[in-house]
Amino acid sequence: MAMRERRAVSARIWHIWPLAALAAGVWILSKRLDGIEPSHVVEALGAVSPAGWLGAIGATWVSLMAVGQYDAVLHRALKTGIPPRIARRTGLIAISIAQTAGFGTLVSALVRWRCLPDWSLWEAARFSLRVSVSFLLLWSLLAAVAIALWPAAPEAATWAAAGGLIVFGLIAGAPPARGLLTRLIPKGSFGPLLVAALFDTVFATIALACLLPGGSDIGLALYPIYLLALGAALATGAPGGLGAFELILLALVPHPDQAALIGAILAFRIIYYLLPAFLGLAGLLRPVTPLVAERRSALAPSEWGLVSQGAAIVRAGPALWLCRERLGLGIAIGPALGRADIGAYSKTMRHAGLIPVLYKAGPREASAARSIGWRVVKIADEAIIDPRTWSLEGPTRRQLRRHLRHAAQAGIKIDGPRHALPLTEMAEVNAAWARKNGRERGFSMGRFAPDLPAQQRVFLAYWHNRLVAFASFHTSAQDWTLDLVRHVENIPDGTMHLLLTSAIETSRTEDIRRFSLAAVPAPGPEFARFIPASRLAPGLRRFKQSFAPQWEPRYLCGNGFFALTRAALTITAAVHHPEPPPLRRHSYGTQTEIRFELTTASCDCDEWNPQPGQATALPQITGPAHDRRPLPPP
Repeated sequence: MAMRERRAVSARIWHIWPLAALAAGVWILSKRLDGIEPSHVVEALGAVSPAGWLGAIGATWVSLMAVGQYDAVLHRALKTGIPPRIARRTGLIAISIAQTAGFGTLVSALVRWRCLPDWSLWEAARFSLRVSVSFLLLWSLLAAVAIALWPAAPEAATWAAAGGLIVFGLIAGAPPARGLLTRLIPKGSFGPLLVAALFDTVFATIALACLLPGGSDIGLALYPIYLLALGAALATGAPGGLGAFELILLALVPHPDQAALIGAILAFRIIYYLLPAFLGLAGLLRPVTPLVAERRSALAPSEWGLVSQGAAIVRAGPALWLCRERLGLGIAIGPALGRADIGAYSKTMRHAGLIPVLYKAGPREASAARSIGWRVVKIADEAIIDPRTWSLEGPTRRQLRRHLRHAAQAGIKIDGPRHALPLTEMAEVNAAWARKNGRERGFSMGRFAPDLPAQQRVFLAYWHNRLVAFASFHTSAQDWTLDLVRHVENIPDGTMHLLLTSAIETSRTEDIRRFSLAAVPAPGPEFARFIPASRLAPGLRRFKQSFAPQWEPRYLCGNGFFALTRAALTITAAVHHPEPPPLRRHSYGTQTEIRFELTTASCDCDEWNPQPGQATALPQITGPAHDRRPLPPP
């Protein structure tokens, strides 16, 4: 009974501590400011220059982006399945509100619970506690290092910094304590979290520096002073750390005019605390609606095979769209399936907290976007062939026939294939291609993965019984789209021409109506003057032109010049620096999925890669009855 009573008393103290600290801090601060006229503080607030306000707003924005990234790093490390976009937004709203309202862990837990409807309050509270404690640990490390490098540091602060570094070293070095640290900060996330905390605190300090009055020649010493003030604010848990934060700054920032210094601190509170809190409340009132991925239907275009590499099919109004998210953009790739209602698509993306953009849109979607005032620019041409009417005859395919003769003379053989895919050899060809051409592209372009070719049609080119090239195609009942083209160096002339010609002829036998050789860059005048001619892949266009395709224009569409420019830069970066492939997570309530991967590299049975119309043996050995069984009860 005594133990229970002591716990109850401790809980009451814990709950009233922030209010008591707030009252004590305000009382001490009022004594410290005795004799300072409020009118002088207001004058100092008005004396902050427009450049100071703008600089503080910009630095605050970077700091809060780092705060959001802190949540995203932890979600990824803990494999919660929360998309990075929603994780960043949730963390940003939670911290913006909690740092102003006080009771940090409790308030941030409630905010995360509100923003993540699939989470329980217990999950949100546990995650918020992890964020708070891990940030305190990283803050202590940053503060200790900053104070140790501060020549004019107070003696007490120096001793505290030395002690903090010693304690941190012991925790990181002792196996039992290191295990506790690993549970608090998951393996592989310490570096990214430290960088996020560093950006957060450094840019918060820059925001404060932009608002300080002239005559405060403090320089880099402001960073350790800010960290000490932040630590005092975090320790009290009071709303905004009111009182403790101001006392540390007034004591350590040298300035003859205390009223001017108070005005600068007040301006900092407006920019860094009040404004983000109001914006966070607005975001809290309208939580993000996660995009709901639809299943791929039989009528979907073949290019929608990109869903296996991170894209998602989203319904917006009467149409389905293939979408990807990137840095706050909701990017629809290619034409829509159904009537393209740009207004409905825009509404769906904005409810998800994304800026709507169309990429590689067809003429129909571009016309619809232009009709509602969006900006539309041409970015590419897609090479389209109708296999039913295509042939090798005619003067437009004279160069193609010449390359095919060279390949035949060299002895190139093309395999459909009917047997298992040689994944090991294909991986070697892909690696050789990557060494010569740099990293693989991504986003709207496929990347080689061991499980991807099994979902596609693959054609293999052999020279002297050695695999030297392959091409893979996304397929549907109506069309094929070229995905991967990989080859080793020094292959005979015409090898790739023969490879694609074999694919076209095979698609004709299967009554495919549309065969896409994919797109090549062809920017309109808005972008062309900014892109070097060497980046427009003239050799790739000549290669595809040898097949005499029909060229269909593709467009980039956005609501305004800023959205269009941002989309162009973001998509370019996403193509050349793609994100890691998505994790394959499966959840079936209380059941645990056991999935057995079938090794096909050593199997030569035709059943593993059936031709169209051929029965497959796979349903006999896999499926819900076999790979989704719950574990037996303990």
